[in-house]
Amino acid sequence: MPCGREEMKRYMQFRTEPRKLPVVFSVEEVSDILMAAPGPVLKYRAALSISYGADLRAAEVCNLEIGDIDNERLLIHVELGKGQKDRKVILSPGLLELLRACWRETRPEGWLFPGKPKINPISPRRLNQAFTSAMRNIDIFRRGQKPMSRAPPREQAA
Repeated sequence: MPCGREEMKRYMQFRTEPRKLPVVFSVEEVSDILMAAPGPVLKYRAALSISYGADLRAAEVCNLEIGDIDNERLLIHVELGKGQKDRKVILSPGLLELLRACWRETRPEGWLFPGKPKINPISPRRLNQAFTSAMRNIDIFRRGQKPMSRAPPREQAA
């Protein structure tokens, strides 16, 4: 009986939070979000597309290197993903073409999606900010997401 607190457990009430279902986007909404990704270059569009198309987490996408993409077998090698485990995921031909276009545009050297400075990968936080920015650009609001920080525009009196 540590510190005489065992008798307190009889009077305590434990609450469990109900589990909520995740937010699911329609195919059209996903397409709109990917097309509204910020930036003049394809970096964030490609990063969000690979996250959605290959079912990768934000940290896994950010830590991808150029050598992790297998063009011939259409595979992505994810090193030290969740649970510090390596895995291979399937890469679609359309996503491979998008990655090639992104590579031609940015010419990264080490990381597939370099950050600032270029010796570091982009951060998962920056990728999540790009996703949120894309959703704000097309005015998608769902349960569990933060509302827009600014009020809708007011009509001007003529």
